[in-house]
Amino acid sequence: MKILIILPTRNRPDNIKKWYDSYKENTSGISDVVIMADIDDDNDYSYTGFIIERNERLNCIQKLNLAAEKYAQNYEIIGFLGDDTIIKTKDFDEKIYSKMSIDIISMLFPNDNLPKGSEDCWVKPTHIFMTKELYNIIGYFAYPKMHHSFVDFAWHTIGNNLKTYIYAEDIIIEHRHPYYYSDIKSDDVYNYAYEEKKTLNDKETYINKWPKELKNIISRIREK
Repeated sequence: MKILIILPTRNRPDNIKKWYDSYKENTSGISDVVIMADIDDDNDYSYTGFIIERNERLNCIQKLNLAAEKYAQNYEIIGFLGDDTIIKTKDFDEKIYSKMSIDIISMLFPNDNLPKGSEDCWVKPTHIFMTKELYNIIGYFAYPKMHHSFVDFAWHTIGNNLKTYIYAEDIIIEHRHPYYYSDIKSDDVYNYAYEEKKTLNDKETYINKWPKELKNIISRIREK
């Protein structure tokens, strides 16, 4: 397979079923999926045929990095989609590959298809695909000093320094997040991810620690 999609989840079986249905309908068979669940998540995801990892409760970034560390070297491209997304574009994985395979160091953001009125969102694309070569240069998939918030900000600052930054407006997911959709209610997973202390820590990390980290990453990229 050419692409690995990392799918973190916690106790959202309905979301996983909708995600699975959209994946089966809209992918062309060149991608694998690893579900990153928790040990105390008793839901059976085996029907998907995906790789399933269960660990002690980890935050989203820890799950992304754990999966990438274990599996990234087996794929050309590694990506992240949340369990609150639905794939909308036919041949989703094939289209990602066709855009990214041109350059060995590249980063792609699919279109989150935000509802009308969300144009002022801080960062529109919030999910990411990167080549294995870029992942190896960075050394992780998501900045490990963050919990959840602001990681998309960090990804974008890397992308903005790449000539191969791709915003794929024609490759669409639907990001069903309560920040964007009034009919979606928050749950324990969102509440855990966006605890005030964690969000403030991530903001401080992004402002005070990330710039130095970014400078080092860009320096390593330019050496290639």
